[in-house]
Amino acid sequence: MTYQATVYRVLIASPSDVQDERKRIPEIIHTWNSMHSTHLGVVLLPVKWETHSVPRMGGRPQGIINEQLVNNCDILIGTFWTRLGTHTGKAESGTVEEIEEFTGQKKPALLYFSSRPVVPESLDHEEYSRLSKFRDSCKTNGLFDTYDSLEDLSEKINRHLTGLLQELHISNTNQPPSDTVEKGNIVNEFKYLIKQYEAQWMSEKESSPVSIDEGKLLLKQLSSNLLEFNISLEEIIAEDDRKELMEIIKLSKSLQRHMVFLDGGKSFSQFWELGDQVINRLKTLTKTL
Repeated sequence: MTYQATVYRVLIASPSDVQDERKRIPEIIHTWNSMHSTHLGVVLLPVKWETHSVPRMGGRPQGIINEQLVNNCDILIGTFWTRLGTHTGKAESGTVEEIEEFTGQKKPALLYFSSRPVVPESLDHEEYSRLSKFRDSCKTNGLFDTYDSLEDLSEKINRHLTGLLQELHISNTNQPPSDTVEKGNIVNEFKYLIKQYEAQWMSEKESSPVSIDEGKLLLKQLSSNLLEFNISLEEIIAEDDRKELMEIIKLSKSLQRHMVFLDGGKSFSQFWELGDQVINRLKTLTKTL
C-alpha cells in the first residue's frame, strides 16, 4: 500500500578502520525504515561516497565529495575507532571535513566513538593521538556517544534517529500536529512496533535456532524501544497499562540474562516460551490502547 513520505538523505562518514560499521549502518537505517517510516511519514536513504559519488576531475577530491554528497544530505552519522584519516589540505581528515561542513550548515551530525579493544601492535600511535585530540575538541562543540559492539551501535543509532526524526519532521511541517493527532501517532507507532517484533521473534524461533543469542539480541532491542515508548506513553495510557508495560520490560530484561544448561533442552525451551509470554502480553496490551 502506497503512502506519502519525506525522504532524508543520511551520509555515512568514517575513516578506513571501521569497515564493519560502514556495512552495518545502512542495515540499521533499513531496519529503522521498516519499523518507523509508515507512521512517521519519513524514509531514510543511506548515502556513502563509494556508492553515490560520480567520478570527476578538476578539483580537490574531498571538495568534489562535498559538492556531490555532503551539501545534498540532511543527516550525518560518523563513526571512529583508532584512526582519524588523511589530511585533506583543509581539515584534519575527509571525515572531519564532512562533519565540519555539516555543522557549519547547522545540519545534525551524530558521532560515535568505538571503545572496542584493539591489539596494541596494530595501533598507529600518531593516528590515535590525532583522533584523541579531535575527540577532545568534540567535547566542547557538542555531544557524542560511544559503543562497545555493533549491536550496541545499532541500538543507539535506532534510538537516536527516532528522537531526531520526530524533532526534524515536526519542524519541517507547516502545521504541527495537535495533541490528539500526536497521541494517536504515538499509539499507532507503538502497535506497529509490536507487530514488527512479533514477526521477527516468530521468524527466529521457527528457524530451528541452535542458540538463544539472536533471541537475546531481539529482546535487548525490544527493551530499549519499550523504555523509549514508556516515556512517550506516560500521559496517554492508563496507570494499570503502564505498570503492565514495566512488568513486561522487566521480564524481557531478565531473559537477556537467561542461561542454557545441559538439561536435555529444558532451559533452552524455557527461554523461547518466556519470550512468547513477552510478545503475547504486549499484543494483549496493544488491544487496550
